[in-house]
Amino acid sequence: MTEPDQPDQPDGPGSDRLILDITPDLERVDPVMSRIVGDPVIADEFIRDPSGVLTRLGLHPRTTRDIHDRVNQVFYAVLTNTELLELLAEHYRTFGDTDEVRQAAVDTRGRMAAALERGQLDNSLDFDLAGFRHLVGSEDVLRRAFQLMLHDLNNRRILMGVYSSEEINQYVDEITLAIRERRPIREFPVLEEWDANYGIGKGRTLPGGRPRGHCCRRSGGSLTGDDLGER
Repeated sequence: MTEPDQPDQPDGPGSDRLILDITPDLERVDPVMSRIVGDPVIADEFIRDPSGVLTRLGLHPRTTRDIHDRVNQVFYAVLTNTELLELLAEHYRTFGDTDEVRQAAVDTRGRMAAALERGQLDNSLDFDLAGFRHLVGSEDVLRRAFQLMLHDLNNRRILMGVYSSEEINQYVDEITLAIRERRPIREFPVLEEWDANYGIGKGRTLPGGRPRGHCCRRSGGSLTGDDLGER
């Protein structure tokens, strides 16, 4: 990926601020996951504490043990949400219908095969971004995916607060609109704030730690530096 020529131009090459936000994280995933799958001890720990492992390996910011536990519950809930997984599987059956995506898939297979011989993971960034665009390019699927995920988390009492169906659906409309407009993550609406970096809709804060785009809903409050754990 090249640096956009006009990142401040709303209609220029840098207009998709959401893609600019997620690209660095996508570039860091493969080296971290290579360490996890290449070390049986870390792999076993990842199954039991994915959030803690990803933090220790530098992919996620540090936080408290309580928040790690909540993130892990979200992780497990999403992976066991059958209706959500079926929705996404059905949607991605149409992925790869363009020449660009088909070529990216060929490149990814070649890179992945070579990396696996070295005991590593190495996806094509272009293929990852194409997969992301395929999801966010369908507003109906995106909205339904958020509904299935958040209603399930709410029903399982994994979230910090308890919400009505109307509150969940209103938030889903707000986050879907933010993605449709390709806002940067720091401008996403926030359903719950667990600390400066974690929550539902949380990603980044402005200098000084003031969160942007808060929906004025229930908040878990802020943490002081003394409250933060070592992991």
